Amino acid sequence: MVAEARDDHPNETTDLQAVTEKLRIGSREALRNWLKQHEIDAGTCPGTTSEESAQLKALKDENAELKRSNAVLEATAPFFVAGLDRPTHTLVAFIDEHWARCGGVEPICRLYQSERCRAE
Repeated sequence: MVAEARDDHPNETTDLQAVTEKLRIGSREALRNWLKQHEIDAGTCPGTTSEESAQLKALKDENAELKRSNAVLEATAPFFVAGLDRPTHTLVAFIDEHWARCGGVEPICRLYQSERCRAE
């Protein structure tokens, strides 16, 4: 629609304003940003594509999860260094408490506990 409006208006600002009013979009800048992202995604303008942005977000989320997991493993290392002669419930309680402080991701202690029960 913006491309079609170019012939009817003297500049891009008035093109965007006309399309904004036709589509009842609240902001001309929102339309300008959508148009810019469309040009980037189409490869006609340099920048980060929508797909690249989604991949980057997924990698950042995965990285954060790995950091939380590493923090738990580092915090539980003393239990494993001392041997597994401590009661399972003590280890499970420690891991549960640490996960709660690290962001509330699903506790690995449930997996550990279920594996330990199968072995016994």
